[in-house]
Amino acid sequence: MSPLEEDGDKLPQAPPQYMTPPVSWAQRRDRLYLTVEVSECAKPQVRLQDCPPLAGTDPSKQPHCVLEVKGMQGAQPQKPFLLQLDLYGNIDIQESRVGVGPRALSLVLLKETPHAGVHWPRLLRPEGRPPKGVKVDWDKWKDEE
Repeated sequence: MSPLEEDGDKLPQAPPQYMTPPVSWAQRRDRLYLTVEVSECAKPQVRLQDCPPLAGTDPSKQPHCVLEVKGMQGAQPQKPFLLQLDLYGNIDIQESRVGVGPRALSLVLLKETPHAGVHWPRLLRPEGRPPKGVKVDWDKWKDEE
């Protein structure tokens, strides 16, 4: 034992390294379907946070929502994961649902009123290429018609 441990003090632990899980998405006029590919996740923490446009900014900057999903996945030893997505528009937090399966988390996110009935041009607010691991779920996708 080291002298610090004998005195009851513990050495500082490094923060765990979070894994970013793959996510697939599809949309309909009124909702988004997200599948976060994590196995054996018993108690995921899902947080949606509204982010209104800042006062004094360009009014064309629409309000949006930040999605954060974190938890532990896999059998022993479990690995921590963290997924953060800055979504294109606002989500109805009260009506959205999360399903926990043995291999994935399924999220059904309802678009908030100004965006309901309209397909978003992309999932994420920033333009350009989506991050690695974010892909379209063509099995659930429906074109706007």
